[in-house]
Amino acid sequence: MQWRISPARTPGGSVIYCLGEEDGIPSAETLVRIPVEDWNRQLSPWPAPACFKGGEAFGGRAERFLDEICREIPAFEARNGLHPAHRGIAGYSLAGLCALYALCTREIFDGAASASGSFWFPGWMEFLETHLPKQGSCVALSVGDLEKNTRNPFLQPVERRTRETATALEQAGYAAKFFLNPGNHFREPAVRLGRTIDALAALWNKASEGKTSV
Repeated sequence: MQWRISPARTPGGSVIYCLGEEDGIPSAETLVRIPVEDWNRQLSPWPAPACFKGGEAFGGRAERFLDEICREIPAFEARNGLHPAHRGIAGYSLAGLCALYALCTREIFDGAASASGSFWFPGWMEFLETHLPKQGSCVALSVGDLEKNTRNPFLQPVERRTRETATALEQAGYAAKFFLNPGNHFREPAVRLGRTIDALAALWNKASEGKTSV
């Protein structure tokens, strides 16, 4: 798979691996865009029925997809002279769900940014109860303030489940931030993802300042 790295690079800074090739993400962080050929299969953590009438079911092949990504990361960073102080993973919609799933199952990451993540996905909250990220990880979650108003009953719990995810992580001792964006699911995805990535970077910076001051 062909990965694209943004021009901005900060020596010793953070690197964010973005699932999907969303262009125009307004963030000062170093971004690596990873293409996704089949969202419903590659980004779903386990199989699940279709959420739209006549739509495609979810294939549950995220494990295989993430294995490929994690195997490639060390060589990619070496080729591009990247030595990140923090390594995060990010995504929008189903990619946002997969990003947090990756943080919970792969120790190579220490942060995740999920914008309008699909936390309505069947079985997600049950999974999170027994699969927490490594200690010290930071998580930023956002969702549109109108997304819960969808007529699709599968998607209606998205804001509540996103809040519950943030609360569960905070109660477990993680630095987690939740915030709302204006609009429905389809409004300004790149802008929203950029805000959420910046929120993750702010959590990392705050954690670093706390360590320095001790």
